Amino acid sequence: MKKLLLVLTVVAMASFLLVGCLGTTPDADEVVTIAIIPGVTAPVTGATPVAATTATAQYTGVVTWLPDDVTFAAETVYTATITLTAKAGFTLTGVTADFFTVASATAANLVDSGVVEAVFPATEAALVVVEPTIDTIDDQEVAWDFAVPWTKQVEWTVGTGTITDFSLTGEPATMTISAAGLITWTNIASTPAVYEITVTVVTTDGSDTETFVITVVEPDPLVIDIDVPGAYIHPTKGPIVAADCYEVVVTFSDNSATEGQDVWARWSDVVGAADGSWVLLTGNTDDTEFTGEICFDGVETECDLICIEVKVGTICCDPIIYSENITVDSIAPCASFTVCVDDCGLCTEGAEMSWVTTCEDVCDLGYDCCDDYCSGVADWTFVLDDDYCDGPCDTEPGTGCPINGAFECGCLLYATEAEEFVEHVVDITIADNVGNTFTDTWTLTFDTDSLVSFTAGSATPELVEGVCDWDYYVDYGCDWTDCAECVPEVED
Repeated sequence: MKKLLLVLTVVAMASFLLVGCLGTTPDADEVVTIAIIPGVTAPVTGATPVAATTATAQYTGVVTWLPDDVTFAAETVYTATITLTAKAGFTLTGVTADFFTVASATAANLVDSGVVEAVFPATEAALVVVEPTIDTIDDQEVAWDFAVPWTKQVEWTVGTGTITDFSLTGEPATMTISAAGLITWTNIASTPAVYEITVTVVTTDGSDTETFVITVVEPDPLVIDIDVPGAYIHPTKGPIVAADCYEVVVTFSDNSATEGQDVWARWSDVVGAADGSWVLLTGNTDDTEFTGEICFDGVETECDLICIEVKVGTICCDPIIYSENITVDSIAPCASFTVCVDDCGLCTEGAEMSWVTTCEDVCDLGYDCCDDYCSGVADWTFVLDDDYCDGPCDTEPGTGCPINGAFECGCLLYATEAEEFVEHVVDITIADNVGNTFTDTWTLTFDTDSLVSFTAGSATPELVEGVCDWDYYVDYGCDWTDCAECVPEVED
């Protein structure tokens, strides 16, 4: 009986132990399945290495670095050793080789291991901080009548940062600087002044300053010039024109007075007795040169000093701002002559002829009684033309004074017995330096052996005593008051 009870007790205890063991057996751990290890990024030069991964639902991790730098160095290859610890319910047993990955790295791990080695590419070179620099700003000079706004662009090198501010110190009122470094001055006071101005630029990596001086000065006076390109420039009298139409050019040193304005010109008698009509001139693109045509044919006197006047704005209301003198020559040149006619003798049946302006060597003031008192004699010609020649028998040209020349023996032939008389014609042209001309015709009539008569179209030649066979004085009534005493006396 005791043996039976003992057996039942042992059986009962064994059953109890068996049932208890079957009821408390735990479930198996889950193999880690998160391959991407978060929280470990590629090293950046100057950054601080992380010491742990970002925890996931399955594991945590600690990180050690090789080299073990406090901050990442430049141009260095770093290896992170990541030791993962599985959280409850998870196991690293069963993880395959090289299962884990790390962003931007080459990662490796052994089978059933949470120790991961991640090798990163070399870090970048160290960033060199470069501060901004402002280019040199030359000292400036500006007149107070400058057509504002006055501007100056600051040039600079930004460096490694980004610009945060431009500023000025020492600047005059109404001067500012923009975020792009453009200095603008909108109102310049009308008084001399000197300003020392400092420009400052600030960036995220530093700043720089540059100082320059701007001086406000009195404006240059406006210079106006009047030019008549077609005028003759006399050595002592200046420009001379004929009583004709000429292009006039008015030049201004700047456009401070003319920009957007009409410019007019006219001639005016210096005593105000007569005026020409105002002419609207045509300006160039920058309003500094204006051209137009002025006609001087209304000038009343023969050699008149007049003004060319200039007006800017409106004819009615704006004042004349400038004028220059010019002489208008409307009189033809004039000359009086001593003419010598000599028989050629046995060589030729005819005469030779010469002429010269009267008193060319004895005038007290250097006049020779042919010099046009206004613009002066320019060119002259004496042309011998008659029935003996198909064209001119002879031509004597010249310039200026004295007017002298000759027709040699062989042209002024005497008449034949059959002709009884023969005429030789001399055409005279004298021009002054502005184009006025004097013309006349001399007619010499010969018989078979002598000069019978000498006539002129605009004068009466007078026979005078001289050294030639026939001497004449041809007086054209020139107003040579300076040469009055030079006229030779005429024989009674």
